Amino acid sequence: MRNLLTFMEYAALAGALAVFGCHSSDRDPATGTVDLYMTDAPGEYLEVVVTIDAVSIKSSGGDWVELPLNTDIDVGGAVVDKDIPRGRLTIDLVQLGQGEPMRLALGRVPAGHLDQIRLHVVEDMVNGQRTPWVLEDIPEAMREFVKIPSGHQTGLKIVPRNVEVLADGLVAVTLDFDAQRSVIKLTDSGLGGPSRGFDFLLKPVIFVKDAESLVQPATTIAVGLNFPTGVDYLRRDEATASDDRIAVSNGGTASSAESSNASTVLTLDPSGYASGTPIDATATDGSVVRAVMTQPPLGLRRSEGLRGAGAFEAVAGEEVAHFTAGDPLTFTSDVIGGTLTAVEPVDFSGRTAYFLGRGTETLFFDPASGPAQPVGISGLADVTGLAFIPNVPEGMYGTLMVTDRGADPADPADDQILAQPLSALESGVTLPGPAIRHTAATLGFLNEPVGVVRSAAGGVYVAMRGNGFIHELGPDLALIRILDTGLGASSLNGIAVAGTPALAGFETSGEALLLANTLGLDDPAAGDPLDPAAAGGGTIEIVVP
Repeated sequence: MRNLLTFMEYAALAGALAVFGCHSSDRDPATGTVDLYMTDAPGEYLEVVVTIDAVSIKSSGGDWVELPLNTDIDVGGAVVDKDIPRGRLTIDLVQLGQGEPMRLALGRVPAGHLDQIRLHVVEDMVNGQRTPWVLEDIPEAMREFVKIPSGHQTGLKIVPRNVEVLADGLVAVTLDFDAQRSVIKLTDSGLGGPSRGFDFLLKPVIFVKDAESLVQPATTIAVGLNFPTGVDYLRRDEATASDDRIAVSNGGTASSAESSNASTVLTLDPSGYASGTPIDATATDGSVVRAVMTQPPLGLRRSEGLRGAGAFEAVAGEEVAHFTAGDPLTFTSDVIGGTLTAVEPVDFSGRTAYFLGRGTETLFFDPASGPAQPVGISGLADVTGLAFIPNVPEGMYGTLMVTDRGADPADPADDQILAQPLSALESGVTLPGPAIRHTAATLGFLNEPVGVVRSAAGGVYVAMRGNGFIHELGPDLALIRILDTGLGASSLNGIAVAGTPALAGFETSGEALLLANTLGLDDPAAGDPLDPAAAGGGTIEIVVP
């Protein structure tokens, strides 16, 4: 799959994207989002420069909608000029074809079949030169004005085929503006000259090169949970999938009854899932193994590569608990103060250590060296998830990925994702340089990130509780793609990667994503979510990206 979005494009679209980072309950379900890009095929010109002042879209679900142009992008490369007051963007199509497709516009349109896109190319004066212009690849060539036929004043018409805008969905559409075929040199046929005032004519050739729906609906595979806060997939035997398990940290309060699965870590037998029939987490037939915690568990991560098949860790209160087949070995005296929210087991000098999340800080805990120590990452408010990518950057111990939902979970403005490079010392880890940070101002649809997990490609997936979206990011936080699970706001609370999961209907040679879903229930900190009205409301979902 191609890279739909890049970091620089999102960084340049802070204002526009903040609008679409809202909770899905704020979205109009009769509309969907169109993310419009433009690229160009290779050609023989040195420059083909056009000025665009509007993009309009007509779908079968409603009237024409004009999308705001991406005038926030920096000038340079393909962007020759931008005129924010007039809403105009001047682009060199030749440069556009040298890199990734550039976002042209982003906005909501009525749901339905995409009938037509109109691209408004206009004449303008940019840097003392009249646009559109062309620069031929010949000796001593000069920029030449290109005439736009009057018949195109209503906009250049592009008719997509088989592109659907789903209600409350997201579709990325890439237009190919073929500069080589669009510019007609009139002097080649004796039609140009001084009497006309121009030697070139613009007869645009534009087509939809690619259209991809970013909606990846989740499928429920387990029910009967109360407040699942973390999930992971365990390989009990690498030779066979018959003994795999799904581990779930199930939140709540210590006062809740054990029978309602409160304050427990569960392991579920995925072979109990059949297409359309989710696993019942309240089962008492031995297919569900429960380990009761003294505090609500808020984070969970497998440690199979460190401790062997079927091993995982969970955090509850100030405890880090190691599990194998449901039997816990709990460290209670070496982590000092505060409720832990996330855990990431790592190999440190040949032994198991941990990165831990706790409120405004991340910790490094090597049980062989004593109490957990702050890592030293500044500017955190509410750490919700951790993932560690070893040996990245090259020569370093690795990079710690951190999700932080900010001081006010209802306000995405202070949400952030960080990539912090780390060096290793005998006594712990140090920060060799600053972290890379994404905020709502630099990453579209960032809204209450609550979990992060490594991908098979070497990057990470990040779950967004505020809107039910998943971001796939590279190790440098460059955005690869966005998936909309359709679960909506106040849903996701944990994420895991399952390679070739043993689930009927989901056999795949690639990876699948497991999601802990609270079905919109409030945070346990606000009270006991396991009241009679809420009990059994949590689920585990799966998405095949």
